[in-house]
Amino acid sequence: MVVRVFVAGGTGVIGRQLVPQMVARGHQLTATTTSAAKLGLLKQLGADGVVMDGLNAVSVGEAVAAARPDAIVNQMTALSVAHAGQPNLRRPDRFFATTNRLRSEGTDHLLAAAERRPAYPMSSRRALAPSTASARVDGSRPRMTRCRWWRERRRSTTSRTWS
Repeated sequence: MVVRVFVAGGTGVIGRQLVPQMVARGHQLTATTTSAAKLGLLKQLGADGVVMDGLNAVSVGEAVAAARPDAIVNQMTALSVAHAGQPNLRRPDRFFATTNRLRSEGTDHLLAAAERRPAYPMSSRRALAPSTASARVDGSRPRMTRCRWWRERRRSTTSRTWS
């Protein structure tokens, strides 16, 4: 069975590694980027590319609806110089501000879009997020985990439920 996977942040450092591995395992991927110039990279990696602003609920909703995914993987960050500027460890709040918004507001937008997507009998909707403490000194790959706190957070902050 082919699994349709939506990778938010497909051209980031982890996304560029993740996309070809998932394609090699037979999954059908739609991956996002914030730049139309990177759509060719996603095509080379084997994914259908879409330009999306993770902080814009309409943009996220349209991208997820068009992809009709069985699973959503959130790899959205804004850690590149183009998005966050030069790293300044004296002001980490400025450098990580957009990434922090993507991890909170962007995650909310992805979950809201997933809630609007109808469930099909053979599909199970899942959301995956990276462990933020998964960087390893030995160079091994970060482990993807099913992010249960997303659902719990959504249930505690809204009346909507997500399954």
